[in-house]
Amino acid sequence: MLNNVLSSFLLALLSSHLLSVNGANHDVTLSGLSYSPNHLDSVAAGDTITFMASGGSHTATQSSLVNPCVHATGGFDSGTLNSGQTYQITVNDTNPIWVYCMMPGHCRSGMVRFSHPFQDLPTFVPNANLRHHIGVCDQRR
Repeated sequence: MLNNVLSSFLLALLSSHLLSVNGANHDVTLSGLSYSPNHLDSVAAGDTITFMASGGSHTATQSSLVNPCVHATGGFDSGTLNSGQTYQITVNDTNPIWVYCMMPGHCRSGMVRFSHPFQDLPTFVPNANLRHHIGVCDQRR
């Protein structure tokens, strides 16, 4: 009897751990000069985001709210993705994830996206345009 109870407990514990580790996947398409969708509201720690290039060459490169077109130190970078290629990241926490396309001219043309919180979009996109005008755009660290 004790073995059955212990086995049931361990199985339930393992199942709940596996469910928390295997989060949802969010697909983002890179096409033209945009990411679709350009933001994700409900991303949780443990979720994955899969970037898929469609029509042309693009990158999914992590940046920041202040410098949307500059590769964040220590941030991810997909490298060049050609049509049909994918790149996947795992979300570690609920902090914002700022992303831009590093291909020449794409970021300053508005090819930026982010994951939560949505209220910063009105700041992020204009920052990309402003950085272009002061010569701090499409850079890798």
